[in-house]
Amino acid sequence: MSKPLQPGDRIGNYILHEVVGEGAFAQVWKASHHERPGRTVALKIAIDDAFRRQLSREGRLPDITHPNVVPIVDADTRSAEHPYVVMPFYASGSLVNLIALHPHGLPGNRVIALLRDIVSGLRAAHGQSVVHRDIKPANILIDDTGRAIIGDFGLSLEAIPKPL
Repeated sequence: MSKPLQPGDRIGNYILHEVVGEGAFAQVWKASHHERPGRTVALKIAIDDAFRRQLSREGRLPDITHPNVVPIVDADTRSAEHPYVVMPFYASGSLVNLIALHPHGLPGNRVIALLRDIVSGLRAAHGQSVVHRDIKPANILIDDTGRAIIGDFGLSLEAIPKPL
């Protein structure tokens, strides 16, 4: 890939602000739409050419419209210099952040509520024949109401339903 991304760079219709997550193959940036600066989003951007195909698969998954699954709101994984997928930005971060705020453990009722959210989101994904394959605290985002939202379907597979 070309030069490293910097705050202020434009990717598609989005202006990058800051890196909020990073893995071996991609970065997640807090960004805003160039014509609607008040619209904050998260851009998952391939930083390794080997990840381009994986990100493309994530951008083309069936729409899983469910309150516990992060929606893909835009993508350019084929023609962009830096392939990207656009999702809502969750300021509360991930389950990793929530766990860190409670070093002695989350209250039992909070754990049960989070697990219900996660199972509900997984049920919706499985209903669309999508298997996540990478459930972990870093891939569970928390919205501003405290609800768990499943993100990062980069390793997922579309399963072919077997006839009954």
